[in-house]
This record gives sequence, structure tokens and C-alpha cells, in this order.
Amino acid sequence: MSKLAERQQQLMDYILGHNEAIAEHVIESGEASKALRLHIYRNNYNAGLREAIDTDFEMLGTYLGDDLFEQMVRGYIKAYPSHYYSLKHFGDHLPAFLRENELFKQHPQLAELARFERLLLRAFDASESPRALPQTLQQLEPSLWPELRLAFHPSVQIFKSEINVVEIWQALKGNKTPPDVVFQPSVWVLWRNHDRLTEFRSIDAFEQLMLEAFLQGVNLADVAEQLLAYQQNADPTQLMVQCLLDWFEHGWVNRLRSTEDKPTLRSL
Repeated sequence: MSKLAERQQQLMDYILGHNEAIAEHVIESGEASKALRLHIYRNNYNAGLREAIDTDFEMLGTYLGDDLFEQMVRGYIKAYPSHYYSLKHFGDHLPAFLRENELFKQHPQLAELARFERLLLRAFDASESPRALPQTLQQLEPSLWPELRLAFHPSVQIFKSEINVVEIWQALKGNKTPPDVVFQPSVWVLWRNHDRLTEFRSIDAFEQLMLEAFLQGVNLADVAEQLLAYQQNADPTQLMVQCLLDWFEHGWVNRLRSTEDKPTLRSL
């Protein structure tokens, strides 16, 4: 380990409260002692991390209340110290922390709420990319439909949960009392719309099967076969076309893709 890396590690150890070895390498200067300057640095560092969590997980903070939120932040900083130059990714491991921590894992809705808010942020921060228009689909030659594959906008995310956490989030966002926790499976799609606002809506099992197949790079003919089996041989064509038109209308689709493109699944 280089001297610089060693000092950086010592400073991080001090910030996390492990030891004060870094104090030996801090030069006395001015009226403030090195102990005071280190203390101020640690407080400012932790305040910045706390602010990042507070901003990225606003409804989680509201749900927990100030005391539990502060306890969560302190525990998270110790368990997952930041290794990034930017605070953008600092909260990535918060859902995992809430699943692991002895106190918070007793309330599984907390990790799910954090996971949902993280995906909302991912959808909002996703890179900009063109969106295919409904006319693109409508003008497609009939002979090309069986091989149709789709590339999706980078903001499109899938959220699956066994808990009514989206309803909890919506109540908190609307300054209403959140509902009791109910264990009910649901699937949601999150995306950034044409006006750069984040939206989400639930999808049923039919649309989920169809969407995940397209995300995996399956062509329309093979998707239809899967849906035909799911529908127990009832014709899925009308529902498929309606879903496709909705996706294009919402701006989920980036473009029609070729067989060489690599599919990308997006979920957390």
C-alpha cells in the first residue's frame, strides 16, 4: 500500500470511528487544534452522506421518522462506506443494508421502499436516448413482424415486490397515512416520460411475460408462442398489439433492434 493510500485509509478509519491513527500525521496550524479540525472534517463528511441519503430516499425517511432514520444512516455509513468520488451511487447498497441489519430486517417493507426509491432515481437519471414513435410500429412491413425485436429506453426499469410498498410510497408522497403492510405480489414499470418526469404503472402477468421476453431479446413470433401457451391457446394477438402500442406511446421503446444487439434486463 502506498503512503497516500495508507493515509486515506487512516482518514476513513477515523471518520468511521475505528481509530485516530491519522491524527499523528495532521500538522498543527492556527487556532484550531488538529483534533478539532479532524472532528469538523468528520462531521462535514457524515453530514454530506446523510444529506445524500435524505435526498435520494425521501419517503423512506418520512416513513421511519427522524430518530430511526438517523440510526439507519449511521449504521449504513459504517457498513457501506462510500468508495465513490460522487455521491450519486452512495445509496446503492441501502436496500441490502436494510435486509441485513438486525433491527431493520424485521420490517421488510423498509428494504422494498428503499429499492423502489432507488429505481425511481435510476429512471430519472438514465441517459437520454431517442424514442421510437407509434408510427414506427404501424408502418412496419407485415413480413417483418415475426422477427420484430425491441430496444428499450434506458430509463425503463422493472420493480417486483411481494409487499404493497408502492401504495405505501404513494400515501407518503401525498402526505397521507400509509396503509398497513400487505403481502401481495405486484410488478411495476418505471420510466422517464417525454417531459422528463418519472412515471410508474403496474402491469399484469400477461404484460410482464411479454415485456420480459422482449427485454431478453426474444422476437415477436416467439413471444407470441409463449403468450399463446400462457393464455391456454386463446389468441393473444389483440392484447399483444395493444401492449406494443402503449409501450411506444409511453416512450418505453428506443428503437427496433437487430439480432446482433445485446438485450439488457433492468431491475433491482
